[in-house]
Amino acid sequence: MTSGQHDKRLAAWLVLARWNFRAVQRSRERPVGLAHCPESLPPIMMESQRQGLLPARLFSITLTYGEIAEMSRPVVRVTTWWPFDRSGESPLQYELGKAEKRDRDTRRGAREIADIPPIQPPAGRFTEQDAEVIAGDDRVQIKTISWKHYSSSRFRWAGCTALVVTRHQPIAALNFGIVSDLTPFFEGVVRYIQSGQRSSANDH
Repeated sequence: MTSGQHDKRLAAWLVLARWNFRAVQRSRERPVGLAHCPESLPPIMMESQRQGLLPARLFSITLTYGEIAEMSRPVVRVTTWWPFDRSGESPLQYELGKAEKRDRDTRRGAREIADIPPIQPPAGRFTEQDAEVIAGDDRVQIKTISWKHYSSSRFRWAGCTALVVTRHQPIAALNFGIVSDLTPFFEGVVRYIQSGQRSSANDH
């Protein structure tokens, strides 16, 4: 891909991100996310799958927290599925493999925000653990599966299913709630795209 093609792709990505944000904002659904964001886990990304335009019917929203390009830093991804979508039921082991692949792609410079199709679970030993998390005013029992420095879990709460995948972050230490203001995540997407545009300009 030439630098000109790369710039056009980033510009188109920005237009699409703005359109997606408008569609999500007009939807009635609001996703599960972190109830409180520590400095180490700032809102950084938002991805959505939907049907229709305005208003859209959301199938899922993924909120990402943390510095995804800093491999030693914690990252948390929370994906919310609503009852009419069952795609959030894939084995948790697969999610660990997808998390590792996202990091590999980030290290090699890939900047696309896109979900990763199902891949084989990673090889190695998994650790399972029962835990409890706070979701709103409720205590929710969960089971976490860990591999290397990645962890994943899934729980049902507030009429939806939440999938949590982390890097360098124990899931049981997190508190969850409904996220009503998605603007910080959209702003994070814009910053991420613009950083790619600046990087491309510096390479010219």
